[in-house]
Amino acid sequence: MNDLSPAVERAIAAANAAGETTTVGWLQVLLADDEARPAMLLELIGHTSAAVLTTIERQPGTPLATDLLLRKAREHSIRLRADPEFTTDLMLLAILHEFSPLAESLGISLTALDAAVRSPLVQGPSEAPAPQADVEFALPAATDQSDAARIVDANLNRARESLRILDDYARFTRNDATLAELAKSLRHRLAELSASLPRASLLA
Repeated sequence: MNDLSPAVERAIAAANAAGETTTVGWLQVLLADDEARPAMLLELIGHTSAAVLTTIERQPGTPLATDLLLRKAREHSIRLRADPEFTTDLMLLAILHEFSPLAESLGISLTALDAAVRSPLVQGPSEAPAPQADVEFALPAATDQSDAARIVDANLNRARESLRILDDYARFTRNDATLAELAKSLRHRLAELSASLPRASLLA
């Protein structure tokens, strides 16, 4: 298994701490932060994390071991992005794919979910384009755009993580409510600014 991102590690730690390694427990952990990638993914296909969380409160969870979830997330990342590395949005996608009745009960289309995270360089079986004489020129453009989006997305994630660390330091080490509030305010401002970027490109 590849090195896990800080967000994935944090999700695993939260699920283990809550003793909730079930489908519902994982969804609650992944959707706890409405600024994170899973919430962005749902918003992209017309759902809100708040609505999903409200719905799953009334549903029983199915046991879902961490190792299985990570393996499935990796498989879906390879399938949709041709990349073994995965993020928390792929964990959400893996849960809903592996437990499709849950996705159906939430009104979430797995086809739309796939389309939202699929890399422009990976075509689905029914989406293969007709042969074109200039296809070799289209590929580098898609690659450049995808690479640029990945750089922006990675650095937005780093900025969020840094502001969370500053918030924790101010709150728990310095006991400084003013600094903690400033860090929180900056994090929310970053979320507002990142919301103006094309989410489909960042997720892909």
